[in-house]
Amino acid sequence: MIYGAIDEAQSDREKWEQYASRYAHSVIVTSPPALREQILILEDRLDPKKIRHLKTLLQKKKTQYHRFSYEGKEADCYWFSAEDENGVKTQLGIPICRERKKDL
Repeated sequence: MIYGAIDEAQSDREKWEQYASRYAHSVIVTSPPALREQILILEDRLDPKKIRHLKTLLQKKKTQYHRFSYEGKEADCYWFSAEDENGVKTQLGIPICRERKKDL
């Protein structure tokens, strides 16, 4: 895992993306909470791109929430935290079915 504190300048981001693209699971994070999330995903041996896809599906279904974050895997469920417009956090679980488990 490589963590690079980059400036939001486009040139810095492009350099890191070129470097990270050499690796199978490359993710660029720009904040400590995003780094924490990626560590949890990798510790659970999941594909970051597929978790990002699950977050996109959650955003489409649960429009009252935003800022979804992966929290972990437990008891055949993937857990995400979601924040509403007032800043109140809620835990959301997605049951793991056999097909989804092998895909992630």
